Amino acid sequence: MKVIKAIMIGTVVAFASVAFIACGTGGGAAARADNLVAVPVSGDWFEFQDDYGGTTITRTEVEVDGMLGFHVVGTIGDGGQWGGYAGFGLGPDERTLELIRSAEAISFMIRGDGQRYFLEVSSDAVRDWGHFATVFETASGDAIRVTAPIRAFFQPAWATQIGRLRMETVTGMGFGAHESWRPEPGSGRVAPFEFTIWDISVYVSPEVAATAPPVPVATAPAAAVEVLEESY
Repeated sequence: MKVIKAIMIGTVVAFASVAFIACGTGGGAAARADNLVAVPVSGDWFEFQDDYGGTTITRTEVEVDGMLGFHVVGTIGDGGQWGGYAGFGLGPDERTLELIRSAEAISFMIRGDGQRYFLEVSSDAVRDWGHFATVFETASGDAIRVTAPIRAFFQPAWATQIGRLRMETVTGMGFGAHESWRPEPGSGRVAPFEFTIWDISVYVSPEVAATAPPVPVATAPAAAVEVLEESY
């Protein structure tokens, strides 16, 4: 089985009957992947980007494997002092918000361009846009599954640190790209990005999932993906 690991913090996730080592940020006994259920998220999706110029993002709904997905195309411009950024987020409906707040991990399929992206969880306890995020790599042209344990989410180094992520403060989630990962960061050159993402789900306990129709947890082999502990 392929695994997804969080560098430096020893968190390892594997599919099917392999132990799901990461537990929620509140501590407690470790869960197992085969004791959790993947439930798709829902709500209102929206784009976000810097306003320095040269940054664009277009999101188009697509169907992949019978599931709702998004084809995302954009460019990252020169973002000034803090760097350019673009992405899209989810304003979750009430059901999904409770699922995210109870999640052990967030999982999705992505066919990317070989570049690096972030997955962010927003919290109303954060006051300076330094929300909790994790970083992942894509494989150019290949579809891979990324599963990010909640314990792999950290604030960027520049943010005012508020300690651990308290799940009861979570308000939404999103995906994005940042100038510092593009070719020639700081050069002022516009850098393109493109990916397709689908099957965006959260791993929760069967008790929590009972309020929403579950979807099968993917067990087909997928390319190994590293979830990186790194500022964005």
